[in-house]
Amino acid sequence: DCSYHLAFTSKRHAAFTAKPAHAPIAQTLPAASVPGKCMSKIYRDYDQAALDAQYFIRGRVPTFPEILARWVARSDDAATRQKLSRGIAYGTTPKQAYDLYHPANQQRPAPCLVFIHGGYWQALGKHECSFLAEPYTQRGAAVAMLDYRLAPTVSMTEIAADARAAMIDLAHRAPDLGIDPTRIAASGVVVRHRSRRQ
Repeated sequence: DCSYHLAFTSKRHAAFTAKPAHAPIAQTLPAASVPGKCMSKIYRDYDQAALDAQYFIRGRVPTFPEILARWVARSDDAATRQKLSRGIAYGTTPKQAYDLYHPANQQRPAPCLVFIHGGYWQALGKHECSFLAEPYTQRGAAVAMLDYRLAPTVSMTEIAADARAAMIDLAHRAPDLGIDPTRIAASGVVVRHRSRRQ
């Protein structure tokens, strides 16, 4: 997840540094919440506190703010070197938008990579990972950095629907954006979960 490597540097990131509204999150796993010793299991051997701790990986990385700050700085710097269309809306909310990074040497129509950012579905946005677009635009591809609505405001089903809606929007706008609608691919940050079963 990008949250392993990124840090916030401005007020627009304040919401990410706060604890999610749906439940308190401890930075370390409480002894009472060790899997197998849960008082009220809600998923396998996890109670709510233990499950929340599994989704707060950045709390276990002391250098997280510094690492994220470097990613943000790299994204800001990369944006100055690229042709960029910001905030193309595919829905009705501010989060339902993408930034399109155009190929350095436009060859119409260009293939397009849609990048879906990480953040355990609860945090981050299209900007923090946007420096990753440059290697692709330098090689003739467009890159759409996608924002989507976040949990717990919306469900996982709605988050998946946002990604689908963005892909459809790109295909519909393809002629105006210089994109080949038959060559749109998706990539992003994979959330990995490992559980030890005793």
